[in-house]
Amino acid sequence: MSSVRLAAIAFVVLLTFQTGCGTSSSRLESEEDAAVESPQPTYDMLYAGAERRIGTLDRLWARSVTSLRYVDAEGERRRDQGEGFFLFERPGSVAVLIGKLGEMYLILGADDARYWWLELFEGRRAYVGETAEAAEASARATGVPVLPSDVLLALDLVRWPEPGSPRVLSVERSSLAGVDASRTAAICLDESGRVRRVHVDTVSLDPVAVEILATDDTLIARSRLSRHGRVLNRVGAPVEPRMPMRAEIDLPEADARIELSLSRAAMDPRRPSDAVFDFAGLLDRYRIDEVFEIRQNADDPRP
Repeated sequence: MSSVRLAAIAFVVLLTFQTGCGTSSSRLESEEDAAVESPQPTYDMLYAGAERRIGTLDRLWARSVTSLRYVDAEGERRRDQGEGFFLFERPGSVAVLIGKLGEMYLILGADDARYWWLELFEGRRAYVGETAEAAEASARATGVPVLPSDVLLALDLVRWPEPGSPRVLSVERSSLAGVDASRTAAICLDESGRVRRVHVDTVSLDPVAVEILATDDTLIARSRLSRHGRVLNRVGAPVEPRMPMRAEIDLPEADARIELSLSRAAMDPRRPSDAVFDFAGLLDRYRIDEVFEIRQNADDPRP
């Protein structure tokens, strides 16, 4: 199996680091720390901040540098890095294009129904699976998967439910290691069979970390978010969205990390093109030789 394929599979891997929504992953070290905590904001206040950030962000085009760190089939620690693009359209279409010297060699993508990756080297191959079946299929062999569309959750680019929604599970003081608990809130949101726990700076109202959890509190992925900046608005909306331009997405059980750095992020009526989310069109455009379907009841992908 190629090293790049292993890197792509980092998006579809089991994580068994245990934590819980409403359960601390690290506790305040002393009562003195708790004494300086600021008042806990309400969900309504935090929701209003999230809407200002991403409420109008329904499409994105950005240049990207993607780094994949993982352990290959021989047990060697590897790092692959490439430049390309990060693209999405609501509700669930996303694409990460990775290349070097102007040539794409890996495309990760998803629409509302399927996820895929395309290898554009050493015999062109595509792997495709049904998103709805991915959790069950992967749980049998490798546990809960991280899919390309989950990157939107990890970047906190999926809009929050309105105040009063039953999808709002809890709002509490963050106890995630490495964040300032005195100014960070943790918001747990039901994401249709998963839980998104967003850690938000209560002063800037920017997300600093996101955890994606299964309903049994198994941690699927954890991102650390930084370099928040404005998205250039070319579609005429009255505000410019704001989002993290750097994300470090850790997959601890796989000893893997996905690092994504974005630049020149923009909402543009001409980009992204719908063609980048058209799986059949991608197969034709890149002259894919083999297509392997990731099937629910198969041990290995099959053509």
